[in-house]
Amino acid sequence: MTQENFEYLKKQVKYTGFGDALEFALKDNMEKGAANFQLQHSAEFGKDKVNALLNFRLSEQGMYFFNSYDMTVQKEGVPDMKQTFSVYGPQSVEKKGEAIDGEPKKEWVNSNITFKEGYNLMQDRAVFKDFVSKEGEKYSSWVILNAKDTDEHGNCKIKRLKDFDLKAKLAEYPIKELDNADSKKQLIESLEKGNRPTVTMLFNGKEEKRAIEANPVYRGIKMFDGNQRTIMQQQDPNAPKEGNAQTMAQNTQADTQNTIKNDQAGPQHESSNQNAPQGEQKNNQSATQAESPNDRQGLQNGQQNAAKDTQGQAQNAQKEEKKNANNNRQRRRNGVS
Repeated sequence: MTQENFEYLKKQVKYTGFGDALEFALKDNMEKGAANFQLQHSAEFGKDKVNALLNFRLSEQGMYFFNSYDMTVQKEGVPDMKQTFSVYGPQSVEKKGEAIDGEPKKEWVNSNITFKEGYNLMQDRAVFKDFVSKEGEKYSSWVILNAKDTDEHGNCKIKRLKDFDLKAKLAEYPIKELDNADSKKQLIESLEKGNRPTVTMLFNGKEEKRAIEANPVYRGIKMFDGNQRTIMQQQDPNAPKEGNAQTMAQNTQADTQNTIKNDQAGPQHESSNQNAPQGEQKNNQSATQAESPNDRQGLQNGQQNAAKDTQGQAQNAQKEEKKNANNNRQRRRNGVS
C-alpha cells in the first residue's frame, strides 16, 4: 500500500457519498494486502434501510481500486431491491473558451452515482449527471434505471435522457421558492440529485405544501400530496410514450416531509460521523430571476382547468404506474431479472 493510493481512495469514497466514516477500515484493509476486500455502509432514508457493500480490488501493479458498490434497499412489506453501481475515476476535459497563459483550462468531470443518488434511482427517480463524450467533451444528461433492460446479474442498465429543461418546466408552476435566487438554486440542485423536495405553491392566493419530482421521461413534473398520491403530472405532449415506471406504492410518507435543507444534509448514518459529506458538489449555473407570482398564478389557474379535463386520464395512468411498479419489484427481487 502506498500513501498516495490511500489518499486517492479516501477522497473517492468520500465524494461517492460515503463520507469519512470508512477511512480507518479502508486503511486497515489496504495494509493487510488482501487481493479483494469489501467495506460496509448503512443508512436510513425515512423508513427505508439502505445497505451498501463497497468493492475494492488489488491490481497487478499493486494499486487498489474502488470498482463498485452493491446497494440493497429494504422497505416494509416489499421484497428487497438490489442494484450494483460501477465507480470510475474522474476525467479531465478542456473548458471551452477558457485558457490560462494560452493553454486551455482543464476541469474534472465526475460521473459516479453517489450513495444518495443511487437510492433515488432505485425509487424510479431521475438524476442529472455530467459525462464525457468519446470526443472528450463534457455534456450533461438525466439518467434513470431501465427496468426493461437488465444485465446477466439482474442489474437494471442506466438509460440517459436528454431534451428536458427543468428550469423552464418549474417556471410554469406557482412555486414560492422560485422567487428567491438562493432557494431556487437549492431546489434545482435537490431535484437534479433525484430528491423529492417539498415546496410551497400558491393556489387562489393560499399557500399549500406539495412534494415534487423531476420527470424527464415525460418531460414534466410529478406532484404529490401528503399521502404520496400523485395529484398532477404535467408532461410534454411530444414526450415518448414509454418510460420508467414510477414505484409509487413503495414510497413512504416520510419522503413528503423532506425539505430542501434535509435533502442536502443527507441521511442519518450508523457511524458516529453525522456530518460526513454526502457526495461531490457540482457547479451549477447562476440562478435566473423567476417570473412574478401574479404571472404564475394566472398560468396556474389555466393549468387547474386543464387538469379537471384530464382527471380521468390521470387516474388511469396512476393505475398503470402501480401495475408497472409491481413488475419492477419482481425484476429486482434478489437480483433476478
